[in-house]
Amino acid sequence: MKKVLVVLGILALLVVAPIGLFGFNWLSSAFNVVAQQVDPQRLLREYETFKEIHAVLASRKQGIDVLQSRVSTFMEDYEGVSRKDIPRDDRNALTQMRSERAGMVLMFNDLAADYNARMAKINFRFCNVGDLPQGATEPLPRNYVLYLSK
Repeated sequence: MKKVLVVLGILALLVVAPIGLFGFNWLSSAFNVVAQQVDPQRLLREYETFKEIHAVLASRKQGIDVLQSRVSTFMEDYEGVSRKDIPRDDRNALTQMRSERAGMVLMFNDLAADYNARMAKINFRFCNVGDLPQGATEPLPRNYVLYLSK
């Protein structure tokens, strides 16, 4: 009977010890992941990155609006005039402006999609009004709407 208990004890040790070690490693790994996600330096870097992307998107949107305004003004100047009667240089300039605007819209949409995808990966506290870093005045948008061309 004593030998059976000793054998059962050894078997239990052989089964429980690896499970205990695995559990410890798992908990340790989980703790490290959480610590990395809430690390203040990492969050500050992420905030700065999102702030920079936000500024670039705002700049690109203004550039698109300026080009659209130039195209609209151009079209108003030649309102009622047949395309073939518009001087060739002006037609080329209009085509160039439209191409530039289309390229800027594509760049804006690409960066906005990247911003949205990165923002969706984690719930960043700096997007909440009450949790802004020192010196920040307004929260960053959680999502950018793509610029739709007409």
